Amino acid sequence: MIKFFRKIRQRLLTENKLSKYLVYAIGEIILVMFGILLALQVNDWNEQRKNNDLEREFLNGLRADLVIDRTYYSKRIQDAENYIRINRNFIMELYEEQQNYTDVQNLFEKLSLYSDLLTIHKSTYQELVNEGKLNLIRNRELQLALIYYYRDTEIAEKHIEEFNVFSINNLLIAVEKIPSMLNLKNKKFLNIDNKFDHKFKGQYEFMNDPQSAKFQISENVATLYTTKQMVFLTYYEDLKGQTNYLIESIDSIFEN
Repeated sequence: MIKFFRKIRQRLLTENKLSKYLVYAIGEIILVMFGILLALQVNDWNEQRKNNDLEREFLNGLRADLVIDRTYYSKRIQDAENYIRINRNFIMELYEEQQNYTDVQNLFEKLSLYSDLLTIHKSTYQELVNEGKLNLIRNRELQLALIYYYRDTEIAEKHIEEFNVFSINNLLIAVEKIPSMLNLKNKKFLNIDNKFDHKFKGQYEFMNDPQSAKFQISENVATLYTTKQMVFLTYYEDLKGQTNYLIESIDSIFEN
């Protein structure tokens, strides 16, 4: 093709047809420019298609992670509500008369001393951030919502861990004074030996005296763990609401 154009130029110059040569040269330049622009456009189309496919792949991954998180929050909400109810009932029964040591043990068996960290699925989002591909998400509103959601999960993770450490430290102090506060499951969780029970057995009269230090310690521990679960419940409900919004936003993009 290049040789063909070269022969035409040479023939026009040989025939001394300068005006026709100039017109031809300009036309040739325009044709070459058009070819370059067309090639760039095709390349842009291909690049955009690849980015669109990659965006869809990441959106599918994000949606899968968010669905797992939503189910997880639903379970944690249910658990937190149950722990709150159990410990509130414990406090109410605490003010009832305890007839003997067995009654005290049975009462403490009802106390919920559960502690756990917040665990979510964020591998897809981390890949987007680590590889600098967050801008593949073209919907700016969705992109910001994702940033806010994973920022909020980090805040929740930190606060939940801090609250768990605080509550466990307070519990260990209380157990030194009231060993039977821990049931078998909680002893295993906190690596507490059963030997404490021998120091406590037969001593339960304080449970019928709301003014005693041990009674107040028992109530304070139950109140602390109730408050903790109430705080956690707020986090779980908020984060679940965000996952609902994000999943609906991604579904809307797929539908369009």
